[in-house]
Amino acid sequence: MSNVLLQVVAAVINFILPRLFMTTYGSATNGLVSSIKQFLSYLKIVEAGVGNASIVALYKPLAKGDKDQINGILSATNRFYRRSGYVFVGLVAILAICYPLLVGDEVNPRTALYMVLILGISGMWEYFFIGKYLVLLSADQKSYVIFRIQTMLLFASALLSVTLIALGFSIVIVVASSSVLLLLDILF
Repeated sequence: MSNVLLQVVAAVINFILPRLFMTTYGSATNGLVSSIKQFLSYLKIVEAGVGNASIVALYKPLAKGDKDQINGILSATNRFYRRSGYVFVGLVAILAICYPLLVGDEVNPRTALYMVLILGISGMWEYFFIGKYLVLLSADQKSYVIFRIQTMLLFASALLSVTLIALGFSIVIVVASSSVLLLLDILF
Protein backbone atom coordinates (compact mmCIF):
# COMPACT_ATOMS: atom_id res chain seq x y z
CA MET A 1 0.00 0.00 0.00
CA SER A 2 2.88 2.36 0.77
CA ASN A 3 4.34 1.78 -2.68
CA VAL A 4 0.96 2.32 -4.33
CA LEU A 5 0.51 5.58 -2.40
CA LEU A 6 3.98 6.71 -3.50
CA GLN A 7 3.16 5.93 -7.13
CA VAL A 8 -0.16 7.78 -6.96
CA VAL A 9 1.41 10.85 -5.32
CA ALA A 10 4.26 10.81 -7.86
CA ALA A 11 1.81 10.51 -10.76
CA VAL A 12 -0.29 13.43 -9.53
CA ILE A 13 2.76 15.58 -8.90
CA ASN A 14 4.28 14.66 -12.27
CA PHE A 15 1.03 15.76 -13.85
CA ILE A 16 0.86 19.12 -12.05
CA LEU A 17 4.46 20.35 -11.74
CA PRO A 18 5.54 20.10 -15.40
CA ARG A 19 2.46 22.09 -16.38
CA LEU A 20 3.33 24.75 -13.81
CA PHE A 21 6.93 24.83 -15.03
CA MET A 22 5.74 25.16 -18.61
CA THR A 23 3.27 27.96 -17.96
CA THR A 24 5.60 29.83 -15.61
CA TYR A 25 9.06 29.33 -17.12
CA GLY A 26 8.28 28.18 -20.66
CA SER A 27 8.44 24.89 -22.48
CA ALA A 28 12.21 25.14 -23.04
CA THR A 29 12.87 25.27 -19.31
CA ASN A 30 10.44 22.44 -18.63
CA GLY A 31 12.19 20.41 -21.32
CA LEU A 32 15.54 21.25 -19.74
CA VAL A 33 14.46 19.91 -16.35
CA SER A 34 12.90 16.79 -17.86
CA SER A 35 15.88 15.99 -20.08
CA ILE A 36 18.39 16.49 -17.27
CA LYS A 37 16.40 14.15 -15.02
CA GLN A 38 16.35 11.61 -17.86
CA PHE A 39 20.11 11.88 -18.42
CA LEU A 40 20.76 11.48 -14.70
CA SER A 41 18.60 8.36 -14.58
CA TYR A 42 20.77 6.91 -17.37
CA LEU A 43 23.91 7.75 -15.42
CA LYS A 44 22.67 5.69 -12.48
CA ILE A 45 23.70 2.62 -14.44
CA VAL A 46 27.04 2.90 -12.62
CA GLU A 47 25.35 1.15 -9.70
CA ALA A 48 25.52 -2.00 -11.84
CA GLY A 49 22.87 -3.86 -9.83
CA VAL A 50 24.91 -4.01 -6.63
CA GLY A 51 21.86 -2.93 -4.63
CA ASN A 52 19.79 -5.87 -5.81
CA ALA A 53 22.69 -8.29 -5.38
CA SER A 54 23.23 -7.03 -1.84
CA ILE A 55 19.55 -7.38 -1.03
CA VAL A 56 19.62 -11.02 -2.11
CA ALA A 57 22.86 -11.64 -0.20
CA LEU A 58 21.28 -10.21 2.98
CA TYR A 59 18.22 -12.47 3.06
CA LYS A 60 19.90 -15.45 4.71
CA PRO A 61 21.96 -13.53 7.32
CA LEU A 62 18.90 -11.45 8.24
CA ALA A 63 16.80 -14.59 8.66
CA LYS A 64 19.49 -16.13 10.89
CA GLY A 65 20.22 -12.88 12.73
CA ASP A 66 23.93 -13.15 11.82
CA LYS A 67 25.01 -9.58 12.56
CA ASP A 68 28.64 -10.14 11.56
CA GLN A 69 27.67 -11.35 8.10
CA ILE A 70 25.08 -8.57 7.75
CA ASN A 71 27.69 -5.95 8.66
CA GLY A 72 30.20 -7.51 6.25
CA ILE A 73 27.74 -7.38 3.36
CA LEU A 74 26.70 -3.82 4.20
CA SER A 75 30.33 -2.75 4.45
CA ALA A 76 31.10 -4.21 1.02
CA THR A 77 27.93 -2.62 -0.36
CA ASN A 78 28.93 0.73 1.08
CA ARG A 79 32.42 0.51 -0.50
CA PHE A 80 30.95 -0.30 -3.89
CA TYR A 81 28.39 2.50 -3.61
CA ARG A 82 31.18 4.96 -2.80
CA ARG A 83 33.22 3.84 -5.82
CA SER A 84 30.14 4.07 -7.99
CA GLY A 85 29.45 7.48 -6.46
CA TYR A 86 32.81 8.79 -7.61
CA VAL A 87 32.10 7.59 -11.13
CA PHE A 88 28.64 9.17 -10.95
CA VAL A 89 30.13 12.48 -9.77
CA GLY A 90 32.55 12.41 -12.71
CA LEU A 91 29.73 11.73 -15.15
CA VAL A 92 27.60 14.50 -13.64
CA ALA A 93 30.55 16.89 -13.99
CA ILE A 94 30.94 15.94 -17.66
CA LEU A 95 27.20 16.40 -18.19
CA ALA A 96 27.33 19.76 -16.39
CA ILE A 97 30.08 20.93 -18.75
CA CYS A 98 28.69 19.48 -21.98
CA TYR A 99 24.95 19.91 -21.61
CA PRO A 100 24.92 23.72 -21.46
CA LEU A 101 26.74 23.70 -24.81
CA LEU A 102 23.90 21.65 -26.31
CA VAL A 103 20.95 23.75 -25.17
CA GLY A 104 21.87 26.59 -27.50
CA ASP A 105 19.78 29.74 -27.39
CA GLU A 106 16.73 28.09 -25.84
CA VAL A 107 17.95 28.26 -22.24
CA ASN A 108 20.68 30.23 -20.51
CA PRO A 109 23.74 27.92 -20.39
CA ARG A 110 24.42 28.94 -16.78
CA THR A 111 20.91 27.84 -15.83
CA ALA A 112 21.53 24.50 -17.54
CA LEU A 113 24.81 24.08 -15.64
CA TYR A 114 23.18 24.84 -12.29
CA MET A 115 20.27 22.53 -13.01
CA VAL A 116 22.56 19.59 -13.81
CA LEU A 117 24.53 20.14 -10.63
CA ILE A 118 21.44 20.61 -8.44
CA LEU A 119 19.60 17.61 -9.82
CA GLY A 120 22.77 15.48 -9.69
CA ILE A 121 23.14 16.05 -5.94
CA SER A 122 20.35 13.65 -5.04
CA GLY A 123 22.05 10.85 -6.95
CA MET A 124 25.33 11.58 -5.23
CA TRP A 125 23.54 11.59 -1.88
CA GLU A 126 22.27 8.09 -2.46
CA TYR A 127 25.68 6.72 -3.43
CA PHE A 128 27.61 8.29 -0.59
CA PHE A 129 25.19 8.31 2.32
CA ILE A 130 22.00 6.25 2.16
CA GLY A 131 22.50 3.44 -0.39
CA LYS A 132 23.40 0.75 2.12
CA TYR A 133 20.48 1.71 4.38
CA LEU A 134 18.04 1.45 1.49
CA VAL A 135 19.47 -1.99 0.73
CA LEU A 136 19.11 -3.10 4.35
CA LEU A 137 15.53 -1.89 4.65
CA SER A 138 14.58 -3.58 1.38
CA ALA A 139 16.23 -6.87 2.34
CA ASP A 140 14.57 -6.78 5.75
CA GLN A 141 11.14 -6.47 4.07
CA LYS A 142 10.74 -2.91 5.35
CA SER A 143 10.48 -1.12 2.02
CA TYR A 144 7.31 0.49 3.31
CA VAL A 145 9.54 2.71 5.47
CA ILE A 146 11.36 3.93 2.36
CA PHE A 147 8.12 4.44 0.44
CA ARG A 148 6.45 6.37 3.26
CA ILE A 149 9.44 8.67 3.67
CA GLN A 150 9.67 9.22 -0.08
CA THR A 151 5.94 9.94 -0.29
CA MET A 152 6.05 12.46 2.54
CA LEU A 153 9.14 14.22 1.17
CA LEU A 154 7.83 14.18 -2.41
CA PHE A 155 4.58 15.78 -1.31
CA ALA A 156 6.40 18.40 0.80
CA SER A 157 8.79 19.08 -2.07
CA ALA A 158 5.93 19.58 -4.52
CA LEU A 159 4.16 21.88 -2.08
CA LEU A 160 7.36 23.90 -1.66
CA SER A 161 7.83 24.07 -5.44
CA VAL A 162 4.28 25.29 -6.02
CA THR A 163 4.69 27.92 -3.29
CA LEU A 164 8.00 29.18 -4.68
CA ILE A 165 6.61 29.29 -8.22
CA ALA A 166 3.61 31.28 -6.98
CA LEU A 167 5.98 33.70 -5.23
CA GLY A 168 7.87 34.22 -8.49
CA PHE A 169 11.20 32.59 -7.71
CA SER A 170 13.53 31.47 -10.50
CA ILE A 171 13.53 27.87 -11.72
CA VAL A 172 16.98 27.35 -10.22
CA ILE A 173 15.76 28.37 -6.73
CA VAL A 174 12.62 26.25 -7.08
CA VAL A 175 14.49 23.11 -8.14
CA ALA A 176 17.31 23.68 -5.62
CA SER A 177 14.89 24.12 -2.72
CA SER A 178 12.94 21.06 -3.76
CA SER A 179 16.12 18.99 -4.09
CA VAL A 180 17.44 20.10 -0.70
CA LEU A 181 14.15 19.11 0.90
CA LEU A 182 14.35 15.66 -0.72
CA LEU A 183 17.82 15.22 0.78
CA LEU A 184 16.25 15.10 4.24
CA ASP A 185 15.51 11.40 3.72
CA ILE A 186 18.77 10.50 5.45
CA LEU A 187 17.43 11.98 8.68
CA PHE A 188 14.43 9.69 8.55
